Amino acid sequence: MTVGEKQAIQTYWIMVVGLAGAGKTTFIRQAASERVPPSPQHSAQVSIQVDEHIQVRLHEAPNTNDPKILWRGVHPSRCLGAVIMVDSTNHRGLADASRQAAALTTTDPVPYVFAANKQDQLHALPVLELRILLQHFDGHLLPVLPCVATERTDVQRVLLALLELARDDYDDGIAW
Repeated sequence: MTVGEKQAIQTYWIMVVGLAGAGKTTFIRQAASERVPPSPQHSAQVSIQVDEHIQVRLHEAPNTNDPKILWRGVHPSRCLGAVIMVDSTNHRGLADASRQAAALTTTDPVPYVFAANKQDQLHALPVLELRILLQHFDGHLLPVLPCVATERTDVQRVLLALLELARDDYDDGIAW
């Protein structure tokens, strides 16, 4: 590159997956550096500028287990990973959350973490118990992180954990 040339901004995606009411939209809005107004017509999506060369877009995936629909709008080769939102108070939804994780990795394996949302609520299952239950459905030891999607520090911690996994998985010249 010569002096004065600008390097193109590389855009990567993070999918935010989960059942209805799990906190996907809240998580994405909390990740935004500026407040994002609600938009009932479109799924939540924000861009985060990592540095002058890398931009990460958080994309709210549709509530489905169908990989073709789940990946709509995001090319798997540009996806750094996924945050799978789990409502810690919805004990019946754990099997569905595990199926969404499986559907997400059917096409192209991507790193993912479970965000055990609503940990501040009285009937929330503890993270350790959620990890054991999700492992039962999935068969793997899974990263399950406590989260309250309305708390910016929790959202940042979940995203950093995912980016650490992505950095370990990717060897394609992404400058971290």
